[in-house]
Amino acid sequence: WVSNGTIVSTTLLLLLQHTHSRRAEKRNYKEIIQSLNQLVNIAKDNKRNILDVVFKSLDGNKKEINAQKMGSFLKNLQNLIDSIAESAQSQEKYEFSVLSTYHGSFGIRLATPVEDQKQLNLLQGSETSLEEFIQLIQAGSESINEDAALKEELNHLSQKSIKSFKSFTGSLVELNSNVSFKLGVLDKKEDINAEMSYVRAANILEIIREKEELEKEVIDVYGKLVLAGTGKNKKERKFIFTEAADESQSYDGVISEDLLIELEYKIEAGDYYHAKIEKKTLVNTVSNSEEVKYRLCELRKIQE
Repeated sequence: WVSNGTIVSTTLLLLLQHTHSRRAEKRNYKEIIQSLNQLVNIAKDNKRNILDVVFKSLDGNKKEINAQKMGSFLKNLQNLIDSIAESAQSQEKYEFSVLSTYHGSFGIRLATPVEDQKQLNLLQGSETSLEEFIQLIQAGSESINEDAALKEELNHLSQKSIKSFKSFTGSLVELNSNVSFKLGVLDKKEDINAEMSYVRAANILEIIREKEELEKEVIDVYGKLVLAGTGKNKKERKFIFTEAADESQSYDGVISEDLLIELEYKIEAGDYYHAKIEKKTLVNTVSNSEEVKYRLCELRKIQE
């Protein structure tokens, strides 16, 4: 009986050891596959930083994406990362290339240019701007009721970057999709992940718009109204206003429709006024350059 028990115990022990060994082999195999699929390893093999972007349409049955809207999203993504690099005083532009697309789910793999040995030190700039981009997305992914992290990130961005972020989230809303990002950079051991839902992107747009309203600059100035158009559309409501104290300082833009209604479309050019002019800085989506626009919102004639 003892002998048989010993045989049974030994057999069970061997079976347990074999099962444990098979599980370990399976786990090790899985870990190896996961390691091979890590973007950081692909990035190192290719000497380029890689960003995976995967879209999940709100319409689960939809298997295609509008080409024009996708093009707008990619352009705004590139502009946002460029503006982050500029605010970090980087002189380099890191133009993305589409490396591949996904099967099964709609996704694209983007990559920075292949760098030779002499340029590898410059590539660190793209790593920094890409990581800051992911941090911005991560902050934006917080609960709608917890905007502190996002607002903190926005406070550290330049005006140009904020406006680029606004265009980026706007293009995401246009796609009617949730989106996830996975970043592999050369100097990291692990991939960096972030995601943004359609609902959160729409909420972020409102947060940025509220911030813009609070940060609009209003110029209070005395001077001469050189030109005043009183038409119904913007092209016919142009104005030019020069400061009395410095005639070389002038403002040109559009007269507020509310102001024209208030003054019953009667404005005399050539006279001196106390004016309030709204200054707004925008980002040109074509050139990604800043442009300033002025709107004449208040006008009081100076009595002689």
